[in-house]
Amino acid sequence: MALFRPKFKDAKTGERRSASVWWYKFYFAGQCIRESSKTTSKTLAKQAEQKRRRELEEGFNGIVDRREERIRTIKDLAHAYL
Repeated sequence: MALFRPKFKDAKTGERRSASVWWYKFYFAGQCIRESSKTTSKTLAKQAEQKRRRELEEGFNGIVDRREERIRTIKDLAHAYL
């Protein structure tokens, strides 16, 4: 997991400068994932990286959030009990 700000050559002055937006790079399932976090805050960029990795892991392992199956009403529970 790496956060970085890419460097570029300024067209006006010709010097190398860092971009203001943070990017993240990590490897998942043998592939390099390199994406912009679309934020200038390093803390938010780190959270965006963790969220993206989590999304990839859940999709890769087929984990789906089925809240309607998990949360049931008292009426349904009583009916199943009786």
